[in-house]
Amino acid sequence: MNMKLVQLPLHLSPDHALTLIDFLDQLQSTLWNHYGDAIQRDLRATTHTDHSTQDFDDSVSF
Repeated sequence: MNMKLVQLPLHLSPDHALTLIDFLDQLQSTLWNHYGDAIQRDLRATTHTDHSTQDFDDSVSF
């Protein structure tokens, strides 16, 4: 995946800043509605850990 970073101006008027926030909210909603299930599936697949292969040899003093 290639990602190109875009430098955003930091001198927006409050009206333009609100417009940008609204756009980003709509973009997030659209992407989540379209790709949400696949994103969750991929995250579960990459974060799943097989606990049976972990070495628990901690020296815990009680």
